[in-house]
Amino acid sequence: MKKSSGPSLHIERRPLARCQRCHGAGITKGIFYQMPCDECSGSGLVDKETGRALPPEEMVVQMRLRLTSLAAENRQLRRMLAEQREGDRRGYGPMGMIYHGD
Repeated sequence: MKKSSGPSLHIERRPLARCQRCHGAGITKGIFYQMPCDECSGSGLVDKETGRALPPEEMVVQMRLRLTSLAAENRQLRRMLAEQREGDRRGYGPMGMIYHGD
């Protein structure tokens, strides 16, 4: 079914870039103290196309999408590492050496 009008059925990931003013830290250094960057609203990220800060509600959604995808990638890498360890049964010590305890 192709949607012809209205809001999108899925939330799309927007391309984000590091803030040029705070270099992605979200904090700028004042004279005596640090304060949130007013260019990116303290997030360290701006919209890549426009260079402007996203509204906080949209930034939360975009960060959740990125966190979910990175968690899935982490699970996949852990699974691959576990499979690799299962195939390599040389030993249990560092670098696969057999540890005798003496």
